[in-house]
Amino acid sequence: VAKSLGRFFVASLISNLREVFDSSQAHTPLLLILTPGNDPMDQIISLSKEAQCRVVSVSLGKGQGDKAKQLIKECQKGGSWVILQNCHLSKSFLPELEQLVESL
Repeated sequence: VAKSLGRFFVASLISNLREVFDSSQAHTPLLLILTPGNDPMDQIISLSKEAQCRVVSVSLGKGQGDKAKQLIKECQKGGSWVILQNCHLSKSFLPELEQLVESL
């Protein structure tokens, strides 16, 4: 890819999550697609502390869809953040997740 399209298309981009957070809305999910060596969890935890907001996470796959749905509903009521990790392991759950998010 680098040879054909250029280094820009293979370089890891380090996002400023503060800017993303400041321009987001409470009921709009943020989707982070990770690359090797790029883990935003430290930034997310730091932002949550600044915002005085609890963060919970669930790693999707093998029956974790129901747990994710429950966490989303609980966090919506309490104003907490939900981190859904490894979404690629639970592709069958994603249409249900989409409906859940649209109903918020």
